[in-house]
Order: sequence, then structure tokens, then C-alpha cells
Amino acid sequence: MKNNFLKFCSQIPWFFNESDGISIHDIEITFSDNFTKVFPNLYQLLSRADTDLIELERDKEISKFYLFTWKNTDGETSGWLCKIEEEIQFDIPNDLEILIKNIGGIQESYSEILDDEQRFTDNQNFLFIASELRKDIGLWNEFYLDLCKEENKIPIDTANLLRIAEEANGNETFLDLNTSEVLLFATDHDFEYVSILKNQPEYTFYKIKNVTTIVDYTEILAKQWMIVAQ
Repeated sequence: MKNNFLKFCSQIPWFFNESDGISIHDIEITFSDNFTKVFPNLYQLLSRADTDLIELERDKEISKFYLFTWKNTDGETSGWLCKIEEEIQFDIPNDLEILIKNIGGIQESYSEILDDEQRFTDNQNFLFIASELRKDIGLWNEFYLDLCKEENKIPIDTANLLRIAEEANGNETFLDLNTSEVLLFATDHDFEYVSILKNQPEYTFYKIKNVTTIVDYTEILAKQWMIVAQ
């Protein structure tokens, strides 16, 4: 519905431009059986949303997004804008592939609900977007190795870490392709739900409370957002 799109634009005014070509289609998504079985909390959350397909034409390129919108009993609105992409440039675990192929990746999120709960979506530039997946820790590598040297810590193997999310301040969330474990790399944070990875320097790698796999991470994220649909 156009109203959902206008609400999104009022909350995230920087994303769309006046010169963009925009098409809005009210749709109903049919999620795969694998998706509903692997991500039951996320499926329950998304099933409560109004869903629009947004087609964006910018600089002669067309991008597609799902806009999921929730309204609670107090009339407060929340939403996710998820980017849909067909191509995945890496061989990725099956659970992550199921996630991306069903909902895309979260490009933007907003909520009119004011509460103190920390959510995995807070201040993120993106989560799970296929074109943003990247192996290794990139520009953080030198910083990380220097800290390990200073504190006499043995660096972990970062070659098979796959970036799945990036925060606005540069913190990144990774999926270890060797162990299937989700890790946070944070040089600056105030998260209450993380603890330093064993034998690693502070302000580098952290474990996330109650999270081991990408399924754990995604299902907890969905629970964090359940309040928006009540």
C-alpha cells in the first residue's frame, strides 16, 4: 500500500530520492517450506506484516525490495526494507541461502515504538544482503593483528569469516564458514548481550549471548521484533 511506503519515507527520508522511479505493488509472499521450518519465529513475524514490492529505478538500474510493515494495537508503525537479489557470489551455508532467497537482506529498518530493548538491527547499514557478503575482516585486519601482538594473543583464522552485517560505526557481524558460528567484530560498542571471545583481545571478536548459528541469530532477531506486531 502507498501509505506504508510514505510512512517508510517519513522515517527513513535519506533512502529514496525525488528523481527515483518508484513502483509499488501490494503482494503476498509465498515462503518456501524450508524457510518456514528453519525460521519459524521469522516466518511468524513476517506473516503478520503488510508486504509491498518496491521497484526502484535509479541511474538506469532497477532494484527490487520487499517492504514489510507492521502496525501494533496502539497504531505505531514499524518496517523493514529488504533488498531482493538473485545472485549470490559465494558458496554459503544452506540456512543462509534459504534466508536470502526468501526475504532478501535487510537494507533499512525503523520503528515508532520507543523502548530500551537492544536489537540486532540497531544502527545497521545492512544485514544478509547478498551483494554485501565479503570474506575476511577487510580493513580491520591490521588493527586486529596489532592488538593480538600487543596482548600476546593468537589470532583466529579470519580467511573463512563471511560478513553478514555491518553497523554504521564499522562493527561487523560474521559467519564462520568452518564452524558455522556467528561472531561480532566490534571496536566500539555498548551491547549488553555480548562477551569477549576466549583468548581474544577486547574490542575485537565477541560471542553473542544465546547465539551459535545463523539460525539462532535470525530467530532471536525475529523475537526482538515481535513486539511491533502485537
